[in-house]
Amino acid sequence: MKPLFIIITATALSLAACNGNKSTSIANGTIDIENAIENLEPVTTSMLGKNIRFVPLETNDTALVAGQWSLSATDDLVVITNAGQISFGGEKAGVMSFDINTGRYIATIGRQGEGPEEYLSAHPRLDKEGKHAYFSAGNGKGWVKYDLEGNFAGKILPEMESRATGLALISDTIATFIYNPRDENTRRTTFKRYGISGTCIDSIVAFEGQPKESFQLTFDGPITLETFTTPFVNSGSLLPVITCGDKSIILVGSGASYVGDEIHFSETLCDTIYQLTPDGLTPSLIFNLGSKGFPFGEVNKRSVQPSEIIIGEVFETPSSVLFSLSKGYPADDNHNTFIGFYNRADGALSITAGADGIRDDLAGFMPFNPVTVTPSGTYVGILTMEAIDAWMELHPDATLPDALADYDPEGNPVLVLID
Repeated sequence: MKPLFIIITATALSLAACNGNKSTSIANGTIDIENAIENLEPVTTSMLGKNIRFVPLETNDTALVAGQWSLSATDDLVVITNAGQISFGGEKAGVMSFDINTGRYIATIGRQGEGPEEYLSAHPRLDKEGKHAYFSAGNGKGWVKYDLEGNFAGKILPEMESRATGLALISDTIATFIYNPRDENTRRTTFKRYGISGTCIDSIVAFEGQPKESFQLTFDGPITLETFTTPFVNSGSLLPVITCGDKSIILVGSGASYVGDEIHFSETLCDTIYQLTPDGLTPSLIFNLGSKGFPFGEVNKRSVQPSEIIIGEVFETPSSVLFSLSKGYPADDNHNTFIGFYNRADGALSITAGADGIRDDLAGFMPFNPVTVTPSGTYVGILTMEAIDAWMELHPDATLPDALADYDPEGNPVLVLID
């Protein structure tokens, strides 16, 4: 049987929160989940920002957003791929850019294929400066580069096997890679930075000597891939579980992001987010789960118990943290989800039931469902026409925001921006 080629594309912790223009100091802290989860209170849009905007994306024969999509953002544009967050390497998908403030269609960015300007996977990495998108080259060697107006801008690191390396972050001068041997029982993680010319600048090793259950499966029989979403259903953040025979494993991923001028690193189900420095990893944010937490060291060794809490998706900005939690294993029918918001400046924390969502107290419309954050800290959500129609049917007395008064039921989705 051929091995699976699985791409778990970047979410909020690997693309969105980057800022190359201002020097910011990110307040470290501990979020007291253990106590706050016993005293639920609403999480509202006014906690995330002062203003909310609804921006319909332009619809035309060239710019059509599919039913399955993924989204990343700069301060000026959104980039949408017509494919979901997990790919098996064979799908063909278009990549489009839109103006984030007006919804105007800008361009279709390149195409999939094996040609010199084509790419293997339609899931790009956006650079720190928000000017270019990088794709694994169609021949598997290096990365092709496009500006966000759709123009081919060259190729980088052509000697590297792009399908076998963990490109996590990229700027106009430096590419950062994360390596973790999934077939070994170790948590050891290596960070390597390369100049665009291909010269290795430095290498940092973290978690040396710490054990972790490997991802090995025999693949000698039928396999099943299941994915479980967080309460942020539009974000594309998934918990993938592969079952082969009588063994199941959670695909524990890792990612890095720019938060202000810092590089933050996270791992699936881990209660700590780290800052990467020249000296290694330093804890930046700790989710204190206390006795209620599922230990990270137990991942793929035993099951999550109904009373145990795991960390879901995390959106970081320099001033705030928006996150999800699950009490119990997401595959179990009796698990409960939660949404939390943490203000870095004053330490204020609110946690609400996932089913209640993020209440829109700014426009009085549908609950806000985040997808990503921009470099400057704007929270970005998206509403499909189907979701708007369903909401209006359940809430016939609700008032549509002015920007949606003439929305096209057959049109592209609507961006929701909170800043």
